[in-house]
Amino acid sequence: MIGACGIAWTDGRPVVTFCPSPVDAPDGTAAAALEDERTRTDILEAELERLQFALARAPDCPEPEPPPEEPLVEEPPEDPPPQVAEAVVPDIPAPPGRRPPAPPMPEPPPEPQPAPEPVAEPPGPQPDIPEEAWEEQDISLLDGCWNLISDYSMFRRGLFGQAVEVDVRSWTACFDSSGRGSQDFTLDDPARAPVACSSAIRARFLPNGNLRIDDTSETRCIGGTRVGQRENIVCERQGDGTALCTYRRPGGPRAGDRVTIRLQR
Repeated sequence: MIGACGIAWTDGRPVVTFCPSPVDAPDGTAAAALEDERTRTDILEAELERLQFALARAPDCPEPEPPPEEPLVEEPPEDPPPQVAEAVVPDIPAPPGRRPPAPPMPEPPPEPQPAPEPVAEPPGPQPDIPEEAWEEQDISLLDGCWNLISDYSMFRRGLFGQAVEVDVRSWTACFDSSGRGSQDFTLDDPARAPVACSSAIRARFLPNGNLRIDDTSETRCIGGTRVGQRENIVCERQGDGTALCTYRRPGGPRAGDRVTIRLQR
């Protein structure tokens, strides 16, 4: 365009001159295009005048305030530890016609975590003697071995025929599911070495709901010592899941004395 036509300035505006007018085109298209360009030029010039007028009326932007001067501090005689001063940022108002920056969006609250599932407590220790089986008089509850805890003692004949009391310790009884079994205990004789003894036994329920344990054979001990049969050891179930048994001596120096025996696993 510059190479073909000349450009002149009128009232501070560029004006194209010396260009041949396209009005002489035979089909009239050039004339229509020229008219469109003139209309567009008028619109742009009107918009330019509006913007220039608005710029002239706009207030000047305020200058930022200078930061406050720090007071002079006399140097102490000794070098103090270095201190870092906080930077002071002046408040600069936003230019007119502009919106202040939007504050940052708050972070969304954390999603609630599901409540932990309750942990089932482990079952407590089971009683040695189940109450339901005892109430139903199920003799198979005795299946296995039991400890008999007592202060029970026996008497043996001494060298000159006198009765010598001997304590019983480590007393156990083992049953099958029908209530038949055997017992083993040790005689703690102070004059001799501990003597191991054993015999057959049988347990059964009585009509009143108590448990009865009887010797079914004579007790034999190592060394030839023999103990007579014991009968009618009666047991009652206790609230702690064990059984408390009682036995009365049939004869001897302490005939009729009551012996207490605890039956537990």
